[in-house]
Amino acid sequence: KWIVFDGPVDALWIEDMNTVLDDNKLLCLANGQRIRLTPSMHMMFEVEDLRVASPATVSRCGMVYMSSEIVGWRPVILTWLSTLSDLTQDQRDLVWRYCDDYIDAGLSFVRRYCAEAVPSVNAGLVSSLATLFFSLKSDFLAASKERTVAETDKLLGQMFLFSYVWSIGGNLDAPSQDKFDRFARDLFDRAFTLPGTGTLYNCYVDFAAVELRPWDRLVPTFEYSPLVPSFQMIVPTVDTVRLTYLLDKLIAVQKPVLLNGSTGVGKTVVVSELLRRSEARDLIASVVNFTAQTSSKGLQQIIESKLEKKRRALLGAPVGKRVVLFVDDVNMPQPDTYGAQPPIELLRQYLDFHGFYDRQKLFWKEIADVTVVAACGPPGGGRNPMTNRFVRHFHLLNMPSPSDDSLRRIFGAILGGFLQQGNFSDEVQQLGKHCVAASVELYGRVCKELLPTPSKSHYTFNLRDLSKVFQGMLQARRQTLPSARSFANLWVHEATRVFHDRLTNDADRARFNGIVGDLLGRHFQVDSVPRSLLFGGYLRAVSFDQYYEEISDASQLQHVLDSQLEAYNAAADNGKGMSLILFRDAVEHLSRISRIIRQPRGNALLVGVVGSGKRSLTRLACHMAEFVCSEIELTKSYGVKEWRDDLKKLYDVAGVQARPIVLLLSDGQITRETFLEDINNILNSGEVPNLYEPDEYEKVIQTVQPQAKQAGVAEQRDLVWQFFIRRVQENLHIVLSMSPVGDSFRQRCRMFPSLVNC
Repeated sequence: KWIVFDGPVDALWIEDMNTVLDDNKLLCLANGQRIRLTPSMHMMFEVEDLRVASPATVSRCGMVYMSSEIVGWRPVILTWLSTLSDLTQDQRDLVWRYCDDYIDAGLSFVRRYCAEAVPSVNAGLVSSLATLFFSLKSDFLAASKERTVAETDKLLGQMFLFSYVWSIGGNLDAPSQDKFDRFARDLFDRAFTLPGTGTLYNCYVDFAAVELRPWDRLVPTFEYSPLVPSFQMIVPTVDTVRLTYLLDKLIAVQKPVLLNGSTGVGKTVVVSELLRRSEARDLIASVVNFTAQTSSKGLQQIIESKLEKKRRALLGAPVGKRVVLFVDDVNMPQPDTYGAQPPIELLRQYLDFHGFYDRQKLFWKEIADVTVVAACGPPGGGRNPMTNRFVRHFHLLNMPSPSDDSLRRIFGAILGGFLQQGNFSDEVQQLGKHCVAASVELYGRVCKELLPTPSKSHYTFNLRDLSKVFQGMLQARRQTLPSARSFANLWVHEATRVFHDRLTNDADRARFNGIVGDLLGRHFQVDSVPRSLLFGGYLRAVSFDQYYEEISDASQLQHVLDSQLEAYNAAADNGKGMSLILFRDAVEHLSRISRIIRQPRGNALLVGVVGSGKRSLTRLACHMAEFVCSEIELTKSYGVKEWRDDLKKLYDVAGVQARPIVLLLSDGQITRETFLEDINNILNSGEVPNLYEPDEYEKVIQTVQPQAKQAGVAEQRDLVWQFFIRRVQENLHIVLSMSPVGDSFRQRCRMFPSLVNC
């Protein structure tokens, strides 16, 4: 009998095994019990390295080093080819010749001259090539009917080239992709007919025409709709179309996929949109967000809660369905003392053996019909490298940052559609393109010139910040922007709110103002704007969302805010009124908070020393917007259970009653890091794992189902739950009040990146 230990070595438990590895094979337990193993029982350890194993352990084991160079990739391909019974022997021989002729050269080039976003192993890249080729097989078989042998051979060559580029070259960063394209063109020039323009990454296989065609042909046109919130708008580009195509093909053959790229490039949006469209088919999406505090036990509970129990030892998707487990920020879990990441090891155990152990009764549970799709950013800033034994299961795809041309096309389509459908004046509409160009240039310069440092760890700007500039501009109406000058003022205000408000010292603010002044002169032909611009939707006695306008009358603004403060104090319970003097800085901060919470899915991180008025101004802003302002009440016994109960109350108000509510939380109230992990999940996906017990979950479904039906949602439990979560995201706003004093703020920003990114 063999007992196999598959996973990283831990110096503590491996030392406890020394007596078992001795000749007497004696297992000594902590309670003093001793168990002698029989002579027929043997131990086998399958590990990646021995970094934390002691010489005492190593000397007791026979060592076998498995070198990837010795085994090679050919057994993988030969085994795979034997399963392609739908292809003729001649076709399989042709595919083998392609593999034998070209794979070694590609792997050698990638290792010598290219940089990978996530380190890979050769066997993983070759396995990805085989799987991607297999995913195209059904299209090939349908297209090869009534085709000549020459045409089918040409199709096989094009399929191999497509799979070659997107497996061996799919994980490379943008500069390396250009190198790999030139290499592949030289390599395949004689054997294949290559497109004359564009890169090989810009081509797909057109099975009907037996040609390599550019992706541009498949990019649909974008139509702006005022009914779609700005955060749900997806402007199709070549990058999104080809990534969606690859994901669709790989998920169809149940191949795990790992997307990597910098924060804000759209990894989560592309995957979420694909899974949303696939819900009407046979796929059920399940989203898990990793943080530094994610545990393997919590992850297992999340996975089990998403699956149906078919037998005692079998969990799976509902009948006729498949579950896609989307793990976002998969490289966030913090390594333990000896370098292992337990949540990632649990996922690897599922990918290796299709199951895991029951934590109560210790029997093996099989998991069926689950495909893992993961996304991660580059290591650093709280993100950690992942073990090769985990990464090799995935098809690795790098999502490069969009070029400036792509960004101008994306945001130009959104802003142009908004200005046109909003019937803005011709003068304002003509400035739309200039506004987009100025915004993209501003974003690029801010990222290059205002870099994060240990004292400015929140200077991490990404494409979400650029999109928030346009999200703010989409709040305007034709009546409040009569001229080009007012439009320029609006752009300066939104750019200032997104970028300037994050800056911590006068030198950085002066540099930002210099950049904005330069862009105003070149793109808007405006010399200067008022030093302190304010826009808001609270001056008129009408709907809070109706008029988002420039506030130029300081006396009127002061009168309105003083009236709102009096109304707040009149409505407050005894002893909860606020005696505030709304001087200029307080008015500006109040306007900023009001702007954030009035936006769809608007959440705020307020950073300042204790006593600077962050919470008081938030309460007043909630009163002005007629939002409920909720705060937790700390007691000596307040723990995770009480925190979860408070979250359920918030979810009831936001998701069931559909009332806007603000959760105001200060760093002094965050007594456990679990609170921030739940906040991180709310900011990312809106869902807190394992928040509800099964009976509570069913009660929520039954309560929300009539409202979901009225909104046109099909009567399926998963779709009704997603409708509930979307309402929570729309109505629940998080406002965190934190102090920059000490190291806790910087550490929390690193461990929970959504606090800054979202």
